[in-house]
Amino acid sequence: MSAKRPAKRRRLDPSQTTSESAQTVQNISDAVTAQVLENLKAAGIVTSSATVQTEGASTSTESKSIFEHGTSSAKETLQSTTSSSATELLGVVRILTQAALAPSTLNTYRQAWNIFESFSRETLGQVSKLPLSVTTISLFIAYLFKKQFAPSTISTYLSALGYVHKMLSIPDNTRSFLVDKLVTGTYRLSQTLDTRLSITIPILNRMLTALPSLIISPYEQCLFKVMFLFAFSTFARIGELVAVKNIPLDHIVQLSDVSLSSVHGEVKEVTVSFRKFKHNIKEGAKTITFSDSNVGTKDSPISSLVSFLHLRPKSPGPLFCLTNGQPLTRSYFDKILHKCFDYCQLDSSKYKGHSFRIGAATAAADRGWSDAKIREMGRWKSNAFKKYIRP
Repeated sequence: MSAKRPAKRRRLDPSQTTSESAQTVQNISDAVTAQVLENLKAAGIVTSSATVQTEGASTSTESKSIFEHGTSSAKETLQSTTSSSATELLGVVRILTQAALAPSTLNTYRQAWNIFESFSRETLGQVSKLPLSVTTISLFIAYLFKKQFAPSTISTYLSALGYVHKMLSIPDNTRSFLVDKLVTGTYRLSQTLDTRLSITIPILNRMLTALPSLIISPYEQCLFKVMFLFAFSTFARIGELVAVKNIPLDHIVQLSDVSLSSVHGEVKEVTVSFRKFKHNIKEGAKTITFSDSNVGTKDSPISSLVSFLHLRPKSPGPLFCLTNGQPLTRSYFDKILHKCFDYCQLDSSKYKGHSFRIGAATAAADRGWSDAKIREMGRWKSNAFKKYIRP
């Protein structure tokens, strides 16, 4: 009996192998994108009805894309086409995308998307599909401007739309030339609409003088005195110094973020590390230094800070706190600030907490500081600070 011939080894068709590999890669890519989209929906940045249009095919229920089933379909697709390790890594993608935005930014982006959805229903009569066209974005800018949204808010809302596009790796028309020029137009036409006034050095001196007449507690008199001087000296946003709802306490300036530099036993400079602030998601902390000569108020910012630190509870945590160690809240700060404005006969509809930052930028420009130095002190990434400078 003749021996059986060994079965011929089937030769692989290179084109078929390449096609299968390409399909596997595409499945993984689709699964990752599906996971990201699912996270954006769960976070409330985009609505559950949001769909993505890619290569002429929509990820709506009419198509057979894995997007229509969200994360579970993404996992099933991976499990059927590749190793389990890729499925596990998909879970890591979920965790990383959830942590990508600061809580305050997340809330803003949710609001932006909700307003965009209202615009789509009112103006277009439908829910827009992604990627958004230049025409749709242009109309959205006009919609916001007509409703008297501030140019800075319009820019922020466009960033929210752009974020979704970038996360889904789809074309982002929020950066198109036309859109950029429309935003520039909103700034040019709105220059006279920003009615907030700056807290000048003379006004700041009047406010400091008013505090003993408004506050009974010696500790709180010292607390608000140093807060006013600190906010002005550091170009700070008030939300970086006080407890704000839905913002983690460790995002505001802590006692450990401040250090004093002495010469012959006398404090000459204060260094402040701002770890969490607007537009600072990926970058590290920004450190600035100030001295009395930077400010020019009748009361020394440094001496006031040193006096406050002697009175302040020794517990760690937010720098500005009450006698019981609880952080000063934004609502309480605004209450005292408005009392100050009223006492000094200042219009509280035009003077706000942000007036400290506006005043600091204006005073710096008056002293002849360079644009680069003002940007550094205020932690601005662009020349946006120029709109803060008042005549």
